Amino acid sequence: MKKTSASSFILICLVSGVLSGQSPDRAGFLIDADRPFVDIVFDRTGPWIPVFDGESSHGLWLTLRNNCAYPIMVDTITGPKQNGVLLVHEIREVIGGFPHPPSDSRVPPPLSNTYRGRDIRNSMQVLPGRTLQFGMPIEHITRSTWVRIEFDILFPKRPSGRQPRMYLDYYWIDLPKEAQALSEQVTSALKAK
Repeated sequence: MKKTSASSFILICLVSGVLSGQSPDRAGFLIDADRPFVDIVFDRTGPWIPVFDGESSHGLWLTLRNNCAYPIMVDTITGPKQNGVLLVHEIREVIGGFPHPPSDSRVPPPLSNTYRGRDIRNSMQVLPGRTLQFGMPIEHITRSTWVRIEFDILFPKRPSGRQPRMYLDYYWIDLPKEAQALSEQVTSALKAK
């Protein structure tokens, strides 16, 4: 009888863990176990007010989603209010036609430090479970370029040391077909100038 009760108890614990969808290392860190802890999703395209010389008048808006139990911090710059939040980001080149770099050793240096160190630089927190919509000129993400956005996870303060610095990459293949076509059209028009 004791053996059956102990076996039943262990089985109930295992089933409860499986049904909750959380593994021991993720418990308490992820809000939604089916999503990455931080990611970027497409929002829309539309008119863009150029912030710097050479930018088109076509914008791309993406949404950064914080799916972890801690706030994250991103760097922003000021720009026209109609463009919304502008995140500091780098434009990087696709290597060998492969959209996702196979390793950090093959990640190329930025083509431009776009919005890095320009104008007034600020920081903005994205709280757990919250999102942040941000914009950029559509030509920053093309068939041959991608963007990298850095962020910090704001873990509880420790006596010494810095917070981990992480980054998110967003590629042309992540865009819906209509946005890909607009990116191609705008990029071709800019090259023709």
